[in-house]
Amino acid sequence: MLDHVEVYNCSQRNTFKSAIRFEGVRNRTQMVTNSAVHGSIGWSFSAQYASNIYVEDSVFIGARAVGFNVISSKNVTINNILVGDVEPRKELTGFNIVDKESCIGICAYFEPDTSCEDVFLTNSIASGCFFVGILAPGHDCGEADNQVNFRNNIAHSVEGVGASIYPDPSK
Repeated sequence: MLDHVEVYNCSQRNTFKSAIRFEGVRNRTQMVTNSAVHGSIGWSFSAQYASNIYVEDSVFIGARAVGFNVISSKNVTINNILVGDVEPRKELTGFNIVDKESCIGICAYFEPDTSCEDVFLTNSIASGCFFVGILAPGHDCGEADNQVNFRNNIAHSVEGVGASIYPDPSK
């Protein structure tokens, strides 16, 4: 559990090793609340092959390629976060490599992820990203009023698109 914690200048460049990373954890609930992650040299946050993750009232500012990412995880609740100032990886310039750059990526980094279930992103802001503010699965047509997985989020000041919504592969 991380509560009221500052994480500065962490993560590993050009890897999936984030400043805060939950990988393979499944038993207990992992929590990040009221915390700030800034100045990352790679990703700021990732939940990879994990379960029972709860992130609320936290900020993730200044990352490379991806600010906040969920990969192949279940039962992840993200509420009231701010992810911003996510920059491209400058060291890849000239190599004809395209990153999936986003402030917030939900179950889509490698491709639409069928092993992601019960991931909730609500009341959050993505700002100052290069390619996409929020990359997330959508809901079935006609179910906007009663869906709870993706609600009340804002994306702005994005050089590409604010949100890229794709069909939910878990359905």
